[in-house]
Amino acid sequence: MDEPRTQRSLTDVAAGVAAGAASAHALHRAFLHATLWCEAPESPGFVARGQPPEAVVAVYSSPEQLAADRGPQRWFSTTGADLLDLLPAGHDLVLDPAGTNSLRLRPSALERITVVEVTKGGPR
Repeated sequence: MDEPRTQRSLTDVAAGVAAGAASAHALHRAFLHATLWCEAPESPGFVARGQPPEAVVAVYSSPEQLAADRGPQRWFSTTGADLLDLLPAGHDLVLDPAGTNSLRLRPSALERITVVEVTKGGPR
């Protein structure tokens, strides 16, 4: 009987990507299911740095990561999947900018990923 697959945290997968030990597919799956925290602006939206197409929005894996980078701030949280739906065009994401495994992510690479599964046996 197969062992159940456990979902690795986004920070664990990001560390794996930085070390060359995790795949783009694992990062994609972890990002979509993760809860992410963002600095809350005065009006609905995101706090962006720069202008499109170089603009970035900082996202954090925890409120503690946000506070370590930005100090005490108003914040909101959402899932990675919802974040991609809400993010304005021309903005990249930076995961945990002050963290040890900070990653810049292009939303177009996170929206869809093609996966081919290969299994042994079965019909030919």
